Amino acid sequence: MEDNNQGDFEEIDLKEYLGLLVERRRLIIGIFILGILAGTLVNFLAEPVYQSDTIIKLSNSSGKYSNMNYAKQKIKSLNYIEEITKELNLSYTLDKLNKFRENNLKVDKLEDDVLAISFKSNDPQKAKQILSGIIDFFKQESLSNFERLKEEKLDYLEVINEEISKLAEDLKTSNKVVAELKNLEMSAGDKAIISNNLNDRWSNMQEIKVSLINNKQDIIAQINNMEELEIINPPMASQDPIKPKRLLNIVISALLGLFIGIFMSLFLEFLEQ
Repeated sequence: MEDNNQGDFEEIDLKEYLGLLVERRRLIIGIFILGILAGTLVNFLAEPVYQSDTIIKLSNSSGKYSNMNYAKQKIKSLNYIEEITKELNLSYTLDKLNKFRENNLKVDKLEDDVLAISFKSNDPQKAKQILSGIIDFFKQESLSNFERLKEEKLDYLEVINEEISKLAEDLKTSNKVVAELKNLEMSAGDKAIISNNLNDRWSNMQEIKVSLINNKQDIIAQINNMEELEIINPPMASQDPIKPKRLLNIVISALLGLFIGIFMSLFLEFLEQ
């Protein structure tokens, strides 16, 4: 019985609240419309922010420029953005330039050797120019290191080829001496000693030659597997701002206006009672 009475009271209270909201509908609707207008005004006054994005794959043979942590630090270094702002005739104090970089430049790791880099600006072309400049600086330094390391490997390969050629000549000479040894006039014991020495020397040279050939194959494989830095997605000038989010701002403002309208209606009713 008590449960039925409680249910009746709750139903009456709910009807009273709904009646109250209907009675003060003009206030609620008015504040709701004000909320929409406020969201629209915020969208109109807020300066649009554009973002340019790029994805790069690090070289696998550029020394420290192939290291993920070093690459992230280098890309976010103040030196790059300082040079670029000078080229674009943008004047910043060192402190403002540092804040400008920290607030707008973002570097994220996607994979072990892949980076996603973005830059924000109120001007879409400026965002693209600055990001392109940063990537160009890093790519040039990475490529320079890549070519230097590749040249070192090619020089080492040339040295190995020379050593192999020299050993091949020495082996031919050793074989010729062994063949001529049979025609020399000396005791069988002396011939045996000389022959054994030559055979040992020949065996050593053959082992060295095999080792050099294996080393040569490794160097060739390393050179063939060397990859330069790759720009997977080049920076683009976006025409759609990432801020303000106009629709979201209006929805939030409208909901806020609705909640405030309902609260004000209940609060005024409370004061009147």
